[in-house]
Amino acid sequence: MLLYKKLCFLLLIGFNAVGQHPASFFTRAEAAAVKKDLLKYPLLRKSFIDIKTETDKWLGKNVDVPLPKDAAGGYTHDKHKQNYMLIFNSGVLYNLTGDVKYADLVKKVLLKYAGINAALPKHPQATSPFPGKIFWQSLNDANWLVYAGMAYDLTRNAMLPSERKLIEDKAFKPIVDFVTKDLESWFNLIYNHAVWACAGVGIVGIATDNKEYVDMALYGSKKDGKAGFIALMDGLFSPDGYYTEGPYYVRYALLPYFVFAAAINNARPELKIFEHRSKILQKAFEAALQQTNTDGTFFALNDALKEKDITANEIVTATNIAAAAYGVNEELKYVAGKQQEVLLNKGGLQLAKAIADNKNMPASFPYKTIEY
Repeated sequence: MLLYKKLCFLLLIGFNAVGQHPASFFTRAEAAAVKKDLLKYPLLRKSFIDIKTETDKWLGKNVDVPLPKDAAGGYTHDKHKQNYMLIFNSGVLYNLTGDVKYADLVKKVLLKYAGINAALPKHPQATSPFPGKIFWQSLNDANWLVYAGMAYDLTRNAMLPSERKLIEDKAFKPIVDFVTKDLESWFNLIYNHAVWACAGVGIVGIATDNKEYVDMALYGSKKDGKAGFIALMDGLFSPDGYYTEGPYYVRYALLPYFVFAAAINNARPELKIFEHRSKILQKAFEAALQQTNTDGTFFALNDALKEKDITANEIVTATNIAAAAYGVNEELKYVAGKQQEVLLNKGGLQLAKAIADNKNMPASFPYKTIEY
């Protein structure tokens, strides 16, 4: 019996040692580098403390996973949004602290979703032809897939195989199937909602080692390249990075573009996704920043909310991933200085270090004369 236990232990260690998780938000090597300098740079330390303080409030407490009922602004809508951010942040903290309490929080919440997702009907408040199940519209379900998928990827190595199977089959598969089959025409659109949908399905695919999901995310539900993430990179930007829906909507789309690109770069580096189309994501991000007023707000084109600016969560995310993918430059240093927060990843570490070094910090954003 003792020999059997030792053998099982060695097999488990061996499996974890060669596993490729996490692979979405960051890799083990990146997490180790961030952990090493976590308290060294003020902005990195502040960002860590902010996330830890908020997440710690939920350790050891029951996290409600209510049956979907309310539209945007209602309790169940807001609670599910809070839940996916909570488990994502908790997954990051597990990797940076090693404290299993953070992984347990993620597991307990995802197991609760496994208990409801398979039986969910169309959301009762749905009004569009593309309804959600957890939320009133499918776009929000895609948001859930992005963050819940990363949370699972960040903590799956702390779960039993039976727990992983339950979460993959009952929490994720029903939503992925709904998005890619029931809402197939929506999933295959060349439109900002589809960017989120592809990112969500693809990140869940990376997190669950499901090649089918990742291939659909990259190349469309039929995997013919007419839809999917690559087509979205090709079809929504001009060659110099102007986004077809204008600067306000590129702000929203940049987050799934950069988050999924980072995950693909880790999981399928041979695609060289950040180099695709002559670095179109870098051009898109730079174009978005150039289309801001001097107070950081985006040009108010289409139905833009005028208060959205470069400190928005989507731009924080893109700034940090762009720093890791393309390097820190004057634009990124200025923007990160205004945001006063960084992600706890490789790009966040680089930006926090650059700001702490305080060398050649730009006094204003380096606008250029441009024509799109």
